[in-house]
Amino acid sequence: MDKYLSILILMFFCFCKNSNSVSENELNLKSKPNLIDIESYEDNSRFIGWHLMDSSYAISTDSMIALINQNGRFNGKIKGLIKESCEMSGCWISLNCKKNNKELRISFKDFFTIPTNYIKDDYAELTGRAIVDTISVEKQIADLDKKKKSGYEITQLQYDEVISDKIEISFEADAILLRKN
Repeated sequence: MDKYLSILILMFFCFCKNSNSVSENELNLKSKPNLIDIESYEDNSRFIGWHLMDSSYAISTDSMIALINQNGRFNGKIKGLIKESCEMSGCWISLNCKKNNKELRISFKDFFTIPTNYIKDDYAELTGRAIVDTISVEKQIADLDKKKKSGYEITQLQYDEVISDKIEISFEADAILLRKN
């Protein structure tokens, strides 16, 4: 009798464990968000991101940089005109900064890309976070080499200007609204 009772208890625990377990596929479906990609032909725009954007006001890249200089960080929504973009796969863009005539480099969270037909002077509105980073001399030279391999004209003067590490502000976007101009 004790033998049968032991087997019943063992079977009970085995069945209970299996009925409560979640398969790896179910777990992955629950934890991975889906990338949203919506194209609007009415206003010639496209939205790509991990979440929908709210309708709050976006600030300029210059205003964002001022806030970073004041607070040391920024999470929010920015806007601007595309100055340059990755022509091969749409994996990055840069926006104009009017005050210092520089550009703000934008990367996309979890490596989503944008269509390569959104190019210079097209409008972009993004949500995400600013990143303040120190770029080593080696990294700056490697970046110039990559641009040169991608077909950009890089002069010897640009290489000669790389003499020390530089502090750079970039932006990691988790959603972007693009509009053709």
